[in-house]
Amino acid sequence: MSYKIVFFDIDGTLVDQDNRIPQSTIEAVEKLRANGLQVVLATGRSPVHITKVAETLKIDSYICCNGSIVRYKGDKLYSESIPQETVYQLTKNAEEKNHPLIKFTENNCYSNVEIDHEIKSTYQVLLDKMPVVQPDIWQKENVYQLYLYCNEKEQQTYERNHPQLKFTRWYPYTVDINDKSMNKSVGIERVLHHLDIAPEEAIAFGDNLNDLEMLSYVGVGVAMGNAVEETKKKADFVTKAVDENGISYALEKLQVI
Repeated sequence: MSYKIVFFDIDGTLVDQDNRIPQSTIEAVEKLRANGLQVVLATGRSPVHITKVAETLKIDSYICCNGSIVRYKGDKLYSESIPQETVYQLTKNAEEKNHPLIKFTENNCYSNVEIDHEIKSTYQVLLDKMPVVQPDIWQKENVYQLYLYCNEKEQQTYERNHPQLKFTRWYPYTVDINDKSMNKSVGIERVLHHLDIAPEEAIAFGDNLNDLEMLSYVGVGVAMGNAVEETKKKADFVTKAVDENGISYALEKLQVI
């Protein structure tokens, strides 16, 4: 198979637990471009939290908020916000339980409460800008994704109360929230359609539960060696860990660099 495009998750895939990109990964991405392959980020992060990674790797196309926002070389291919009434009901529920809730618009992120230790620790992982405290932002701007801070038992209650939403845990006390129909493969489909590339001609790398649909959709789904077990089982190929040159190792095995 002649592959034409590669989609990369960020956290746990391109960057390690200290938010560092291995030099071997930087060189591998450069080789991909030199060999004529397209390179696209496919992440749960919002557009405001991918800047450093995108600049380091010289990547100008991305799928953010788990598929909700898609941009290709500056062109807006797709965006699908969560219905305002849904955001309102979730916000009301979170405030009743005194749970922090972060809302992501296209250009910023907002908290419903003052920034506490749990929120700070999450953004230390991202090493990026902290949310602005503005509980009513949902009334003024489209919201594409949310972070909810709660434990797993509390998450189950939210899932029962909000069946139209999908809850994906990515941190011990943090959950991604998207529309039930949204995932990274939705964004990938938009990019492939725009470029007239078949899914079989695409490769995707990921490590976590929000990568499951993406890895199944493309021609070759690659799970990192540090991936969760469910993601490894879904993948076509399991490479080495991110800090063990896992990206370059897999790309060499797939003979694209």
